Amino acid sequence: MHFRLGPLAFIACLSPLLALSADERQGARLVDQSLLPLKTRGRYIVNTQNERVKWACINWAGAYSKLAVVGGLEVQNLDKLAGRIKDLGFNCVRLCYSTQNFFQNPIVNNSEIAANPQLSGQHFLQIFDSTVKALTDQGIMVIINNHLSSSGWCCNVKQAEGFWYTPEYSEKMWIKSLVDLTARYKSNKLVVAYDIRNEPHDIPGRQMTWGDGNEHTDWAAAAMRAGNAVLAENPDVLIVVSALCFCMDLRPVKQHQITFDVPNRLVYETHNYIEFQMATLMSNKWLSWKGIYDSSVQLTWILLVLFVASLYIWFRLGKPWPPRCTLLASAAAWLSILAAVGAIICGVAFKFYSSYCSFVAKTYFLPYTIFCSVLSLSLLLFCIIGCRYGPRGILPTEGCNPICPEITDDETSGSDLDSDLQNLKGSMEDSSVAWSGSVKAGIAGQAGYKSWRIALDYTIGAHRHSDRLTKAPPWDRGMFIMAQFFVFVSILIVGFSGLASFAHVADTFWYMRFTFDSKWGFVLAEGYPYTAPVWMGEFGQNRRGAYWLNMLKYLAERDVDFAYWPLNGRKYTEGYFDSSSNFVFYDQPKWEDEQFGLLEEDSWKVRDTWKLLDIQALMSSPIGGPPEDYPCERQVLGNACGN
Repeated sequence: MHFRLGPLAFIACLSPLLALSADERQGARLVDQSLLPLKTRGRYIVNTQNERVKWACINWAGAYSKLAVVGGLEVQNLDKLAGRIKDLGFNCVRLCYSTQNFFQNPIVNNSEIAANPQLSGQHFLQIFDSTVKALTDQGIMVIINNHLSSSGWCCNVKQAEGFWYTPEYSEKMWIKSLVDLTARYKSNKLVVAYDIRNEPHDIPGRQMTWGDGNEHTDWAAAAMRAGNAVLAENPDVLIVVSALCFCMDLRPVKQHQITFDVPNRLVYETHNYIEFQMATLMSNKWLSWKGIYDSSVQLTWILLVLFVASLYIWFRLGKPWPPRCTLLASAAAWLSILAAVGAIICGVAFKFYSSYCSFVAKTYFLPYTIFCSVLSLSLLLFCIIGCRYGPRGILPTEGCNPICPEITDDETSGSDLDSDLQNLKGSMEDSSVAWSGSVKAGIAGQAGYKSWRIALDYTIGAHRHSDRLTKAPPWDRGMFIMAQFFVFVSILIVGFSGLASFAHVADTFWYMRFTFDSKWGFVLAEGYPYTAPVWMGEFGQNRRGAYWLNMLKYLAERDVDFAYWPLNGRKYTEGYFDSSSNFVFYDQPKWEDEQFGLLEEDSWKVRDTWKLLDIQALMSSPIGGPPEDYPCERQVLGNACGN
């Protein structure tokens, strides 16, 4: 039986779909409040029914600053802005505060809340309460973050903010601020977690540790103290613990895991800056990876030509081979140089990481620095002893007596000259080329540079069309220099080939995945004592290039919870870094254009549509996946991809 629908009936059937399409919200699913509180299960955050709840968050910056209020309230109504966040697809907000603002509770300047006259004359905590309420009224989860101790700008390695306490604000005050805020919002089920400290790191004169039990430096122990205090006040919230080294390295958890008195409450947090600086800042401001790759390849080809030419000369000379003592001493000298270069590289890396991440510096770079240094000195000593005291020392003849014995023709490579050398001797008598029957073992058999003349004659001279020598001429100083040149060219080929290879992979997804998995992605693997959810609490970009798309792809492939930095169209700042990397303070703090901001300076219009669409692609679980193709040339110098 067939039915035909009239126009009105058709519209009546379709109207629910139309209504759903009009009202349907693009982005992450809002949490079902009837299934709160949240907990963790393996690598995921789940509700009371063990269903995945993905944090698709955005950072709302400002309340940790001296202005003591989130940005945007000077131009937009608080409730409308909270609704805007929901409409953009986010289901949670990372809301930051400072310990100083909590305790001093300053009155917020009316100019910072000009679009919200109902907040006029209110203190920090009152407006913070209103912000939390506005967000949770929209069904948005709130994660409260202790961003700084002293209110201000964040962050650089010279600030005293790397630890959870400062001379002005002790550990007790830090924990009290967290516990009091926990009690303050205990009745609001959508305040789901406390991110207990932002970006822990070393500071000048003090190095942070993990798991060594030192109450003044052990971040893991401090995190457990704070976390347990918060959970004692409200056991239903999650505790977010930042990774070491500006929140970028979780490798210490393999040996020392964090545990709380209430199980299934731990979420680790990571941020990303190093890869951003390598893949984007350096290549867009100074030199591009593509330029490094092209230059390295060109130099490698030039060196390969010299390498082949050196092999040809060696072949034409009858494949001469140095005495064993010379060979060993030369190898030791070159290996000593290479080990010294390795020690310098590791030492520079050790010094760099020591400024903010002693864990990486001591664990990964200090051992290699020591090893390469000892190896270099040992090889150099071997070379010196071999040259000075070996039975066939490689010092020049005039400096070798009386140690070096006399070497007869029978002991010298090529001493029994065949007919080729005899003919050569006759043809070059006018050039004073002659062989002695008995010589002292000088730099490598005998002094002089006769082999150079032979090499020139048999490659570009009169004998260039003759057959190659079947017996090599005696090894002399000229032969020794040619051998060292050959080794030097070979080392340069390896070096520039390696640089070209690294430049080729530096901005690839493969390298980012390898780096992230090594530093913190391994925590997401199920079945290990350290397995836990990892939240990418800060990442941002203003160019749709390799770094951005690789980051999206990694977050999609690993299905990582995230928080984009930031919502704000303007950023709070107190100064800038000069050309010497020194921070220069302004006379007064101010708001500046935030190029990473999702919104423009009016705190309403989306700055870059491509960015919002890419972020929205990450909000579901499982993820459909962001685009994989590069939209522009790979990290061309200054290329504003996507703008």
